Amino acid sequence: DDANTNGYTVVDPATVISTHMSELVKKNAEDLLTRQEVQVLIDKIRTDFPVIIDDVLKVASIGLIQRVLKALLHEKIPLKDMLSILETIADIAEYTKNVEIITEQVRAKLSRIITQMYAGQDNVIRLLTFDTSSEQLMLEKSQEQDGLRNLLLNVGEINALIQATSAKATELLQKGISPVVFIVDPQLRRGIAEIYERFSLDVVLLSHAEINS
Repeated sequence: DDANTNGYTVVDPATVISTHMSELVKKNAEDLLTRQEVQVLIDKIRTDFPVIIDDVLKVASIGLIQRVLKALLHEKIPLKDMLSILETIADIAEYTKNVEIITEQVRAKLSRIITQMYAGQDNVIRLLTFDTSSEQLMLEKSQEQDGLRNLLLNVGEINALIQATSAKATELLQKGISPVVFIVDPQLRRGIAEIYERFSLDVVLLSHAEINS
């Protein structure tokens, strides 16, 4: 009663524990997804969509599917549209078993879900972009190898990227804009995302292909 009188929000212990557990599961979903869990998930989907499951298992092992799903969870992409995920894996795994390539294609297929994740109540998604010259420089600094484009920046260029991103993210967070979302060329997304993760930058990096207009 005293807490309520003083304007505090009172939450019962059960709600605190369940909320905490839910956040823990979300945070560690990638580690909790075992091959057995993937198999159970596939078996459930097979009941209603046997053709999709047959197609994907012709070209992708349970282990490959698991690695793609874990890669999605690693960047907090939900797995609620499993049909689209499995259909895309079936299409792409016929030509390559590279997890990074498949994952980027799946992300593009999930553009509607990804856009909804970061759109505000007005259904507008607020994005930051790199200026044209910076993005062009990074494209020139990238090389394609085995179907993937690797971003080859030197130490000075990486530091400049981190400092500029961090400064802009801090500016937006101080204005109450969260999360901070950047959008880049699809060929650059994975490479820049890896750099941001290495430096523990708490920003979201999307590609143009992941925005549902």
